[in-house]
Amino acid sequence: MALNNLNYLDRMMETIYDWLENMIASLNDGEYWHIPADDILIKIDKKKKELVMVMGDKESDTYQRLDSVISRVGYKLTTSESEKYFIP
Repeated sequence: MALNNLNYLDRMMETIYDWLENMIASLNDGEYWHIPADDILIKIDKKKKELVMVMGDKESDTYQRLDSVISRVGYKLTTSESEKYFIP
């Protein structure tokens, strides 16, 4: 039974990684990704392979979960005090 659960968990994690890769691929360099669950705003930097949080709480569950898996898809998650988002 434990082996079946492990296979299930492995498949679920692969689904998460695939979804995350597709989400990042769907955004252009410099675009923003808003995650409403914790009101997080992330700017995509494809040149540096970095997701930069410009708004939100680094201690939030969403940030912590994203931080724990993002390296698997070749990106890093950072925060920026200087990067600001504004609506013109």
